[in-house]
Amino acid sequence: MRFENLFQSSYWLLPPTPPNDARLTLALLLAGVLWIVSLARRSSTSARIMQTLVLVPGLIIAASGVGRLLSIDLLQLRLWWALAAIVAVLPICTRILFSPRTKMMLPVVSAGCALILLILTITWNIATIGAVRTRGVTASDPYAYAQMGVDLANTGSVAHNFPLVKYTYKLGIDTAPVVHVGYLLPKDERRQSTTVWPPGYAAFTALAFMVGGEPGLYLVTPILALVAIILITWLGYVVMRFAGGSKVAALWCGVLGATFSATGYQQVEWQMIPMADIASQVFSIMALLMALTSARGRGAVSTLAAVTSGIALGIAFDVRYTQILVAPALAWALWGFGPAKTALRRTSLCAIAALVVALPVLIFNTMTFGSPFAIGSEEGGNFSVSAMPQTVVRIVGQLSLENEFGLLWGAVAVGAVLLCYSDWRTFGTLAIYVFGVFALHAFYSYLRPRDLLSLFPVLYVLCAFALFRALNFVFVTGRKLEGRLGQSGSIAVQIGLCLIVALAVTRTAQTFWQRTEKVVQLPQTRGFNTFGYLYQPQRDAFQRLQELTEPQSAIATTLNGGAIDFYANRLSFRLADWNHADGQEFLSELLDAQIPIYALYDGVEIEQALNQIDRSFSVTRVADVAVPYYDFRGGGSQPRTVALARITQNR
Repeated sequence: MRFENLFQSSYWLLPPTPPNDARLTLALLLAGVLWIVSLARRSSTSARIMQTLVLVPGLIIAASGVGRLLSIDLLQLRLWWALAAIVAVLPICTRILFSPRTKMMLPVVSAGCALILLILTITWNIATIGAVRTRGVTASDPYAYAQMGVDLANTGSVAHNFPLVKYTYKLGIDTAPVVHVGYLLPKDERRQSTTVWPPGYAAFTALAFMVGGEPGLYLVTPILALVAIILITWLGYVVMRFAGGSKVAALWCGVLGATFSATGYQQVEWQMIPMADIASQVFSIMALLMALTSARGRGAVSTLAAVTSGIALGIAFDVRYTQILVAPALAWALWGFGPAKTALRRTSLCAIAALVVALPVLIFNTMTFGSPFAIGSEEGGNFSVSAMPQTVVRIVGQLSLENEFGLLWGAVAVGAVLLCYSDWRTFGTLAIYVFGVFALHAFYSYLRPRDLLSLFPVLYVLCAFALFRALNFVFVTGRKLEGRLGQSGSIAVQIGLCLIVALAVTRTAQTFWQRTEKVVQLPQTRGFNTFGYLYQPQRDAFQRLQELTEPQSAIATTLNGGAIDFYANRLSFRLADWNHADGQEFLSELLDAQIPIYALYDGVEIEQALNQIDRSFSVTRVADVAVPYYDFRGGGSQPRTVALARITQNR
């Protein structure tokens, strides 16, 4: 049975179809009446019995109305079967759930269920990592982050060497086509260059490479994603506790927030390749969490948390510069509690710790670009006030897909309102955190959901907060009604609570499955592909290029130049990035230097360039290899078997 059918069949804990035997229906109805009579203390009073029996159909009608609001049509079942089953089953469940022994055990059982869900989430995540993590890297960002780590581990520098630069300098043509996409142009014939991205994440990939070799490169980001699950659980716990929730409710808030986050498609997608987005999320959330802890803590605990918050902020900045926008939220949290002297000490410690950790990157920027605040990227030109409305509409639409927040925006909004009412200081910290990061990115023309990945956990925690605040409201209201009503009314309230809990659980489960079905099934389907991702056959194909080509060969390609360099140990260039004359001149220069030239038909651009090659060159097919094929620059790739050809000069 498929999971969604199981959820649909579990509404109201009833079978999907009623039985045909009318005697069974009547027996269940009679059993339920007897249970209700036995639960009433004054069972001898016929008025009490009639009052109770009148309440049950009323509950069914009310439940049907609620069910319709939640897209659950109870009246699809035959009314008498529904009446009989509810009257028979719910009083029994009520008697069990509301007994003194159950009430005593309920917090322990509930906490145990939350921990089981957390363990299942982590276990599923590990299984997904084993099945879906990348087996190699290509394209621009994923390759460059891996290469920076390897270079740092091998040479102590994140700079990479590009031997073909000397030929472009000699010919006086553009150097960019012989440098991998994402790397800056070398400043001279030393042929070394750095990437346009912050170097901080190279410390993680370098350590992973030194410890685990090449496989370690592909495990470091998934391991950080597992750390994120623990941190998000902790964040949800802290937020609920600060808002006055019980320890069990706080645990559930954290676990649900972490589960929603871990099963979001963007989270899964970007933890499978060695990119910095998950790392920026982990350390941003750690900085936020430690700031909240420091603000409410005392003594050494508060001091240590403030310092840890600063360290986390510094690391988040090192791996992604825009995470400095988290700082205002930390300042709000650290300054908002306790005497001014204590708040100043906490804030100063956090700022000093952040500066110390960020110092190596600031020194790197000074040595490489001439200023601590200068960066290699030219993305600043893509920020525009005029682009803001279109960017916001587009990114909200992308975030509103069903596999992210499309089914959860309502709960997120309710959670924000309830948290503001319960604890406005904590709400202010989270609001400044979200707004601070989003506000600047809203002006970025090429904004993608992964750029905002550090915000996702906060939104998921607000969603979980709303769910448990709503349940708490129901139970508090129910207890008040129990105190005002008689014994029969109390029973009716308890039955109603059982119905509401059943609705909440089944509806939440259905929403969760509707949102995450394809993601949860990834360990079985392995239906995954993203920018720069390599399957094992593709990784092996690049290794095969080393066998098919001579040492010191140069291979014309599109965005696979990094993978050719990394796995085949061959030089690469992008022929299509030159104009026709410069491209032919470069080919002639390499051939004159006795450098064998090959071409990989791995994209539309290279195919067009090779179709226009001069008649003075011959292109001979050598082999077929399975590598990513790029339809256009910056776009996605598709697995394809393409030709490897040898380029020679006709004499």
